[in-house]
Amino acid sequence: MEFLSANPVSDDYVAQLKTDLIGARVVRFVMAYVSNDGLNSIGMEGLAEALKKPDSFGVASLSCSCGFMPLMNLQKRVDPVAEKLKYFLDPEVLETEGDPELSLVHSKISYIVRSDGKAVIYLGSHNWSGRALGPAHTRNAEASFRIEVDFHEEQLTGLGNDLASQVNRHLLACFELGASLPVNSANLPIFEDWFRARCEREKPLP
Repeated sequence: MEFLSANPVSDDYVAQLKTDLIGARVVRFVMAYVSNDGLNSIGMEGLAEALKKPDSFGVASLSCSCGFMPLMNLQKRVDPVAEKLKYFLDPEVLETEGDPELSLVHSKISYIVRSDGKAVIYLGSHNWSGRALGPAHTRNAEASFRIEVDFHEEQLTGLGNDLASQVNRHLLACFELGASLPVNSANLPIFEDWFRARCEREKPLP
């Protein structure tokens, strides 16, 4: 297990993440906030290549600060049709199907299967945003753990009791939430309506 990092502001997280994504067989993530700056810091093309793999997917919460274009742009690079990426929409704002008590997916977890037979879990405070990963002028103090384990196929189903299986159980559950909608052109009007309802009010919702 590796701590990222002892320095409150550091590029260690994004540097290690980019390395783990090279030739990755699977990447799964649930991130509270994903921005264009964050995706550019990680490397849009490398992330898209990993997301093209059959068992890969990602979820982010739709937010006023990041909007809906980051995952829209990433989805176009992955596959315009396949449901690889989803946005979670606060059901209270736009009456999407789901648990009305769940207003935000706030997890910051990613799971990567590398080509060398190892699986890597990132768990901590890092969002995939410019303030977390750079190169934003002002940065957040962030701290995360990188945990490397042996990969086993059953981890992908989330049915085991080991750490990687439990992580995947959480990732799969977030992806299957009724309020997590596929990032595609058909749902673009819904994202736009949500953004207007949440972010463009004269007095924004808290």
